[in-house]
Amino acid sequence: TNGLELTFAANLPNDWKISAGYALLDAKITSSTAASKGVASVPDGIAAQGKKATLTPDHSANVWLTKALDAKWTAGGGITYVGDRFADTYNTVTLPSYTTVDAMLAYRVKGVDLQLNIFNVFDKKYYASAHGSVANSIYPGAPRSVQLTARYAF
Repeated sequence: TNGLELTFAANLPNDWKISAGYALLDAKITSSTAASKGVASVPDGIAAQGKKATLTPDHSANVWLTKALDAKWTAGGGITYVGDRFADTYNTVTLPSYTTVDAMLAYRVKGVDLQLNIFNVFDKKYYASAHGSVANSIYPGAPRSVQLTARYAF
């Protein structure tokens, strides 16, 4: 894999914080003797060498913003983007790109942290992963979910 990965984090004015990341990847199978033979829906003789690596998007990115509302409350949200990627070794099945949005609300008082997260706020339907030589198992991404976390420091 050749590529570039950038990350950025900063404390901004007025109690805002940001973190962001971007990856540009060129992931290729550089050496392989594997070739398709008897694989359903794939013509015989397609070489794996030179194909893009499975489940590796060319582009992915994320950004997360939080705001301290006061000494006890913090709110935030983030966006994650994952580009198109191949689901199989022979690059015949493509999982489409997707974007999800997450949100959080946190409360802190006297050593107790409570945090409510909502993942995939808009309940985006997407394909997260695949497994098998011709992607005979394609897995959907997680639907909207809610998580409440409690932490106590002593």
